[in-house]
Amino acid sequence: MKAYDLLILLPSIVTALGGGGFVVVMVQTVKGQMNAQVFIDLNQGYDDISKDFPRRHGRQGLAYLLPFHPQTPS
Repeated sequence: MKAYDLLILLPSIVTALGGGGFVVVMVQTVKGQMNAQVFIDLNQGYDDISKDFPRRHGRQGLAYLLPFHPQTPS
């Protein structure tokens, strides 16, 4: 091979490898974005479902479930 042929071949190989690397990085980026979008959609679905349930207000009204009832001063 002549020096001129190597001078033409080397940039072509570097460009091909760079393009392949770019494709790999873009595929990983798109997969990450898709995972994030699925996560957001699933959370939105759970939020919509949870809006249908009645609200709970802490431990109010659960004193009868406790094994020990402290005496309250009258």
